[in-house]
Amino acid sequence: MAKVSNEGEAKQLVLSILPEDEVRKVCLTIFADAIAEADVHGRDRWIVNYATDKVRLHVGHLIICTLENGRIWMALDKGLLETSNRQPSLVQSHDWKWDTDVYPEYSTISSRNGYYLPSEKHAEIWPGIRRLHFESIYRAANGRAMDPRTRKSHSSEILKYLRNDLGHPVPDPFYQ
Repeated sequence: MAKVSNEGEAKQLVLSILPEDEVRKVCLTIFADAIAEADVHGRDRWIVNYATDKVRLHVGHLIICTLENGRIWMALDKGLLETSNRQPSLVQSHDWKWDTDVYPEYSTISSRNGYYLPSEKHAEIWPGIRRLHFESIYRAANGRAMDPRTRKSHSSEILKYLRNDLGHPVPDPFYQ
């Protein structure tokens, strides 16, 4: 995709990635919440950028959350996952699929990664996933610093679209 130069182009990109209205609304809310959580750990520790077929949240030196293929990819804390009573419901759920290809795990933050496709069970499944995901955000924010070159790929247009589509504040990063 060429450069997303305005909010309308950002909207078209997101609609092409998340075409289903209900799934899009839930995934965008999750994504915005992940941004807010990253921001709590430092306004200079995250960016949002995009490619032709995905929108990503980078925290520290890692991709921590990605909108892609009609769903959302997330890093989940492995330690909490292994001790969580939510793991059986997550594994049995048709809403979650482990990543076995590109980034199945991050050893630097001890995460296990996968894809979430929200369904009518979202209210039941999401709280457990949220806790595991937010712990990964914390670890990434407090781990290895982001390469300064990565900051140049940040897209404020994606954030503008999120704010207007969701109707609530989404923070901007700040780099000194």
